[in-house]
Amino acid sequence: MSNLPCEKKPSFRYPIGFWNYPSVQVTPVSQVESWKRAGITCNQTPFFSYGSHDPADMVAMLDEMHRAGMRAFVCVSDLDFHRFLQDPEAFRPVFARAYADFGRHPATYGFFIGDEPLNGQEFSACVRAYQIMREIAPELTPLLNFNPYWEGMENDLLGGEAFDAWIDRFVRESGCPLICYDCYSQMNPGDEGINMYFRNLNRYVGAAERNGVMVWNTLLSCGHFRYRVPDEDDIRWQLSTTVASGCDGILWFLWYGQNLTNNYRGAPIDELGEESATYAAIRRVQLLFHRRYGTLMNRLRHEKTYHFCKAYGGYPLYSTYDLPHLRKAVSDHGLPGIVSSFTDEEGNRYLVLVNNSPRESGLFWLIFDGGVRQVHRYWDRNGEMCDMDFIASHHDANYGDDGNTARIGLWLAPGQMEVLRVSYD
Repeated sequence: MSNLPCEKKPSFRYPIGFWNYPSVQVTPVSQVESWKRAGITCNQTPFFSYGSHDPADMVAMLDEMHRAGMRAFVCVSDLDFHRFLQDPEAFRPVFARAYADFGRHPATYGFFIGDEPLNGQEFSACVRAYQIMREIAPELTPLLNFNPYWEGMENDLLGGEAFDAWIDRFVRESGCPLICYDCYSQMNPGDEGINMYFRNLNRYVGAAERNGVMVWNTLLSCGHFRYRVPDEDDIRWQLSTTVASGCDGILWFLWYGQNLTNNYRGAPIDELGEESATYAAIRRVQLLFHRRYGTLMNRLRHEKTYHFCKAYGGYPLYSTYDLPHLRKAVSDHGLPGIVSSFTDEEGNRYLVLVNNSPRESGLFWLIFDGGVRQVHRYWDRNGEMCDMDFIASHHDANYGDDGNTARIGLWLAPGQMEVLRVSYD
């Protein structure tokens, strides 16, 4: 996660939104309540076009999002970078108009620039759009979504430039405060795309942290192509692994079901306009996440992520004392796991443990030096973090400390995440 102070982040809760493709004309403001019930906190607005829609409709949507406690990326079709490939400077008057109409609204967090630039001309148009946005509205956060990283991307897309050098240069030249990308390979059959998923997390989170900017991941909520319809375990696994790997927010692709588009299916709002099983799963996972960690994870800074039992995407396998006092992380059932280190503004270290299997539950152990004074476990009650004493009350989890070795054992569902703080003094 980025080093940005909390006041520069879009919400006091962890930012979660989705790709919102319908127009503002066909999206009643009453839909905002459905978003809120599902745990959405920072969302794309429906799309608006000056040639087709009334600005009052967008203002009404922003008003409703503000009442619901959400922040908004305002989506104005006229600002799409593809429109300015031949004349990037023509972006300025269009953005000035949109900023005057919507930019000072209290719900507005930023404006959407576009999706997946594919060549040098498109990257240049995006850079200039960022520069103009940051000049006119430095308080806002523009949103541009990048392609997922794939092996060979350097030659296929980046003109032979190394990925790290390219994205560092893009951030430096554009002044962008937020990197966003998408990756759906994790929903391919079996483990087929999990390596690519974690390679993207490793690459993009690393780039954000090198450059001191935020990073968001676009996750999959809709089956299509070879990707399965994600179930509740898949939803939990995608959210937890993204958070544990250091991302500052997520978007879901997509929310509203598409008609006449090959095999798209299972979106949270389905082709009939009804809340699907995916909606119920996302709602349950996100509300439970907010209840446990919604404010906590939004104020922590990511330090390092390790995998154990099996490593994906170039992440290191955990070795003894890679983190202070932690001798090893293991699974009784041989399941892959993640252990990450985060810190707060006071320098306290938090450990994030995730069952990295999207399919199996298992018992996971963190083995520490003995002599632990306290193990803190957290629960979020309406924005107030409750600090529970895990040693005194661990229910059906496991704890033991013989003075030489301390053992914390937790049963974790697929993709389940736990946050602990272990104190010695």
